[in-house]
Amino acid sequence: ENQQLTAHQEAAQTESLVSGISSKPLLGFIMSLDETENGKGAAGKYEAWKNPPFLLNMSKEAKKEYEKIYNHDTMTKQQQTDAMSSWAAANNATLPLTVFDDQQNAQKKKESDEITSAVEQLPGVLTQIEAIENNQKLT
Repeated sequence: ENQQLTAHQEAAQTESLVSGISSKPLLGFIMSLDETENGKGAAGKYEAWKNPPFLLNMSKEAKKEYEKIYNHDTMTKQQQTDAMSSWAAANNATLPLTVFDDQQNAQKKKESDEITSAVEQLPGVLTQIEAIENNQKLT
């Protein structure tokens, strides 16, 4: 009876093992991957490009031209990039577009690095889960 752990002790041991994997518990991290741009989820990323801050002071015509490029379904990525650059040059928005693009790319890199780190930790998590499942002293 002394060898068996109570449910509370088992939960504490499990939490200790899992949370020791990183400074951010893995499951919490994975859940947070879907919370971007003010909690809008993955759609928030696209919303940032749909309504970037540099459009606020643009004319209606400039906004319509931007939206036409942004929503164009048949352009390749390169064609869309070139069209955005031409649009920015014509609307005195080259620097704001470049800054915004750099910010978006930095955010993508950060998210990619976080996902890579989480994936690299998965084998250790599996080993720890199996150790808990196979521990005959747990209740």
